Amino acid sequence: MTEPANRDAFIAMLRALGEKDYDSFERYLDPDLVCEWPYVVMEGFPTRMTGARRLRDALEVSWVKFTPYRYQIQHLHDLADPDGLVAEYSSRSTYLPRNVPYENQYIAVLRFAHGRITHWREYVNPLVTLQALGPDARWEESRGAV
Repeated sequence: MTEPANRDAFIAMLRALGEKDYDSFERYLDPDLVCEWPYVVMEGFPTRMTGARRLRDALEVSWVKFTPYRYQIQHLHDLADPDGLVAEYSSRSTYLPRNVPYENQYIAVLRFAHGRITHWREYVNPLVTLQALGPDARWEESRGAV
């Protein structure tokens, strides 16, 4: 069964991320974190990112254009491996440049070590992202969505 501390770490990490508390968010990530998005979110957005600090920086620059995310966890699925977890969750926010709602659903496959997330594979619907940001949206690491 998934370690309860790992479940708690994911919940706390997601809460901090939604509140744009990037210092707390980063504390739940292993410095060598691997984050993957198997479906291309938008042009220029990587399908793999390595490093907690790189992820934090990318989200921080991107999310300035959004109101804080209201995450809601639908299900946490324990695995036989104590260091694994599958999470289903959703978000609600507003994309400020167009003043339109942004709501998406996610499935994450997570791995932990020593109470921190070491691997985060997130499945997100890229069509929802493009509907909010606009069909010509592209991502630049130093500027976020443009």
